[in-house]
Amino acid sequence: RTLYTVTKDDSALYVCDVAGRSVRQRLPLPAEGYTCLAAPNRPELYVSLWGGDQVLVYDTRTLALLGRIATGSRPGDLALSPNGRTLYV
Repeated sequence: RTLYTVTKDDSALYVCDVAGRSVRQRLPLPAEGYTCLAAPNRPELYVSLWGGDQVLVYDTRTLALLGRIATGSRPGDLALSPNGRTLYV
């Protein structure tokens, strides 16, 4: 029912209501977003920042940022281990 997407054009995370065909939230990002990935076992969304050398952790319940994970240069795709405890960037 909810779609999360990032854009590089305006460096933002969009939280969209699919059924209502509306944007519930537009969250400005500190750098260009590359992709995002929802955690299967907790209310977290990971957002890789291509120009920011980090991954943001977003709380899908409170619609707020939880933290940042420093990465190497230009983090791109994201994957979680089968148990959801390890994030690969």
